[in-house]
Order: sequence, then structure tokens, then C-alpha cells
Amino acid sequence: MFSIFSSSFLIGMIIDKDMKILITGGCGFIGSNIAIFLKNKINNLTIHSLDNLSRNSSKINLNRLKKQKIKNFNLNISNKSKINSLIKYDFIIDCCAEAAVEASKLESERVFFTNLVGTFNILEKAKKDKSKIIFLSTSRVYSIKRILSKAKDINKKKI
Repeated sequence: MFSIFSSSFLIGMIIDKDMKILITGGCGFIGSNIAIFLKNKINNLTIHSLDNLSRNSSKINLNRLKKQKIKNFNLNISNKSKINSLIKYDFIIDCCAEAAVEASKLESERVFFTNLVGTFNILEKAKKDKSKIIFLSTSRVYSIKRILSKAKDINKKKI
């Protein structure tokens, strides 16, 4: 598995000093660690985080970012006008998502707007600003074969 933290050579190839970088979900576990890693590895970067701080751990990570002088925009990614009002970024790293399957069952509308509409808004901003973009997905990943097998098991139980 590729690790961004052990690959500063690759990071140096795609991210130059003096770039402006936006990290969505920047106060999450992955986003905050990427932000701090980049800040410590490459001089003269402007790194901003975008996170609505909806999780308790986000507030802890926000304090870590503040110590590194990384600004966070407390915005909901589904708010297109506010996303478009942000400055132009050279690079966007999209770490923002509601990954928990259970949350999608309980709050499907919120998850829809975060994961689908929010991703669309970031892609549109990247296109408008001609920003490079990396999309990260850290949710549980299952093979199609395994999903179909589970679906068949569930259907058999319903009969």
C-alpha cells in the first residue's frame, strides 16, 4: 500500500513551494496529518483547511493545525456559493466525506449532500480555478464479489 508519509519524493514532484493548497476535511484524521506533513516538508506553502468541525475529534485537530499556522474555513462543503468564494488554489486535496455506513442509514440526506454534492462542488471549483486535485477515499472497501455474495445471503434470508 502506498503511504504519503513515506513518499516525500513523490510529494515534491507534484507539489511545489509557493503553491496554495486547500485540504477539504482538513480537521479529520487524514486531512490534518497531510496538512501538517506538507507544512513541515515543503517551505513557503500556503495551506488552508476546509472542515465544518462536525466531529469532536475535528476540534482537537483544529488546535494542531492552528499551532502550525494552518487556517481552517469552518464551512459545509455542500454550500456551493461559499466554496466558490474561496481564493483560487493551485492544488486541492479532497479528504472530506462521511465514511461511516451507519451514518448513511441514519442521516441519508446529510451524507448525500456531504459526499455527493460536496464532491461535485469541489470538482467544479477545481475545474473553474484550473486546480490540480487529489480525491481520497478512506472508507471501507469491499470487492464486488463480496458485496454480491452478501446481497445473495440477505435475499435468501428474506424468502
